[in-house]
Amino acid sequence: MKKQLLLFAALFLSAMLYAQGNYKSGYIITNQNDTVIGWINFRTDKQNQRQCEFKSDLGSAAKTYLPGDIAGYRFTNEGKYYVSREIQINETPQKVFLEFLVKGIMNLYYYEDEISYYFFENEEGKMEVISQQPERIEETGIRGDGSKVVRKDMRYVGQVRYLFRGYQPIVKKAERINFNQKSMMSIVEEYHNEVCTTGESCIIFQNPRPDDNGLKLKFSAYTGLQLSNYTFAVPYTVYENHNGKRKTVVKHRYYTESNVSPILGAQVNFINPRWSQSWSAQLDVSLSRFIKESSYDAMAYSFRLGVKYTYPKYRISPTVEAGAAFTYLNEDRDILRQKHYGYYLALGADYKIKTSQAIFIRLVYEDYPFADQMQQLDHDKIRLPHIKLGYTF
Repeated sequence: MKKQLLLFAALFLSAMLYAQGNYKSGYIITNQNDTVIGWINFRTDKQNQRQCEFKSDLGSAAKTYLPGDIAGYRFTNEGKYYVSREIQINETPQKVFLEFLVKGIMNLYYYEDEISYYFFENEEGKMEVISQQPERIEETGIRGDGSKVVRKDMRYVGQVRYLFRGYQPIVKKAERINFNQKSMMSIVEEYHNEVCTTGESCIIFQNPRPDDNGLKLKFSAYTGLQLSNYTFAVPYTVYENHNGKRKTVVKHRYYTESNVSPILGAQVNFINPRWSQSWSAQLDVSLSRFIKESSYDAMAYSFRLGVKYTYPKYRISPTVEAGAAFTYLNEDRDILRQKHYGYYLALGADYKIKTSQAIFIRLVYEDYPFADQMQQLDHDKIRLPHIKLGYTF
C-alpha cells in the first residue's frame, strides 16, 4: 500500500508538472511584420531564447515557434522582448531568440547559455559579442605552500574599451563597469544620448528589474496538532524445520504507543514564477514531542524536503505536497530509536490575504518505514500524521 501511494504521488506530480504553463499576455511578430495578440509561456531566459510557446487564447492549444519561424515576440507587461537572430558562439552559427535590451544608435541584445553573452550591434548591423568566463581557483606556486587565488575573467573590460573607443567617458570608466545587464544597458544608453544627433531617445525594452533571475523565497510559520505514533518491535525466537534441520529464526511482535502533541514549525518555499506559478521546492522544519508517562520523553526534530503544487486561479487555492522526511528523536534513556527516514504527503489550501501573504491549512500523512541498520532498534518505526495552520508572509 505504501509503495502504491508513493507511485501514485510521483505519477500525479509528474503529470501536473508536464501540463503546467505560465502564460502571460503578449504578441508575436510574424516574418511579414504582422502582430498577433495572445498569450505566451513566460519561462526562464534559456527557455525563452530557445522557443516561443504561443496561445491565441488561454483555452486553446499551444503552438511552438522556433527562431526563424517568426521575427520575434514580446510580453506586454513583463518588459521582455525577443527577436530572431543568427549568431556565432565558439565559431558555431545558430539561430536563437535574442533578448532585445536597448534599441538606439547601438543596439544591445542578451543571450544566456552556459555563460552570459552581450551582443552590441552598430548602425551597419555588425555585431560584437562580449562574454565572461566563470571564476576559477588557481594555485599561486609562489610560496610552495599550496596557496590559491581566485581568478576573475576581466577581458570584457578591454572589449568595452575597444568597442567604445570613440567615446572617452566610457573608456575611462570601463574598469568600474560590472558584467551585468544593468551596467551594459547603462553604457549603451549613455553612448546613444551623447552620439545621437537627431535628439531621438533610445528605447529600453528591459523590465525595471534587470539581472533578476526570477527566484523568490516565501517564508511561513505554523502550529498544529500531531499524533505521534511510536511502534516498538519486540524480538522473539521461534524454531522452524528447513529440509529436516531445526533452525532458529528471530521474528518481531509490534505494538504502538501514541500521544497527541503540539507541533511548531517553519517553511521556506523556493519559487521561480518564470518557470511556474504553481510549483515550488519546499524546506520544512518542525519541533514536536514523543511522551509516555514514566517511560520516555523525547523531543522530535523533523526535517522535510519536497515539492508543493498550488492551483493559483482562485483566492482559496488547493495545494498538494510530497517529499522526503527525516526525524531525530532526542531522548536520554535510549529507549527510542533516534534516526528515522521516511516520506510525507499533504493536502490543503491557501487563503490569499494579499498578493504575497496567505493563511494555510494542511492535512499531512507522514510515515517512516525505512530501517536504520546502524541502530539496534532499526525495526522500530514512527508515524507522524498531523494537521497544521500557518501564515505565509
